[in-house]
Amino acid sequence: MAANGAKPMTPEQEMEQAKRLAERYRCEFVDLKSARIDSELFKSIPVDLMFRYNFVPLAATNGELEIALADPRHLNLIDELSILLRKKL
Repeated sequence: MAANGAKPMTPEQEMEQAKRLAERYRCEFVDLKSARIDSELFKSIPVDLMFRYNFVPLAATNGELEIALADPRHLNLIDELSILLRKKL
C-alpha cells in the first residue's frame, strides 16, 4: 500500500495519468522508452540539473531546447530552468 493508504498504481495507470496530465497542460506526451535521445545533447546538460528538475533534453535547435518533463504543472521551475540553461524551452 502507498503511504496514503491507497493501492500503488500499476505502470499502465501511471502512463494513463501522465497522458492526461500532458493533455491538460497542452503538452506533447513523450514515452521515454521509445524516444530518441541525442547523447551529445544529453552530455551537454549538467546531470544534477536533470535530477533536480526531473527533465530529459530531447532536441536543441536555434537556441531553443526541447525537454521532456516529469510534471508540467510547475511552470515556475520551467522558467528557472530556462534561465539556468540560457535557452528558451
